[in-house]
Amino acid sequence: MPVVEKRVYTPSELAEILGMPKNALLRAINEGTFPLPVMRFSRYFFIPKAAVDKFLKGRQYIDNDPPTLQEMNRFYKNPPGKTKHLGFQVTRELHEQFNRVCTNINMNLEKPLNKSDFLRIAVQEFVDRRPQYEGGEVG
Repeated sequence: MPVVEKRVYTPSELAEILGMPKNALLRAINEGTFPLPVMRFSRYFFIPKAAVDKFLKGRQYIDNDPPTLQEMNRFYKNPPGKTKHLGFQVTRELHEQFNRVCTNINMNLEKPLNKSDFLRIAVQEFVDRRPQYEGGEVG
């Protein structure tokens, strides 16, 4: 039987490669904070090998030093204390549609976005389309 080149990783495989707990990796995927594109089939997750390779190639390692505050701010895109968490639920159908759109957009991007990035874009677009409501008092 011919050897087939691996094109995707399971969360267990990727957790082992990255040296991190599988539960932490799955939590990041489910919270939308995982920095790589994720494909979902039924209840199974797969991470494209090409995205992992590209991510690891772009990382710099310096004697296992912890990241600086500047590096963390660049990773999270917003300085600590200047953000608010929007915790809300959506229907399963809307969630699946959102995931499909995110996945399709990421196929055309050199650097994939995570769910948090897409949610920030969606909220900004929502606000931008309703300028007539920005000036009024909230209350």
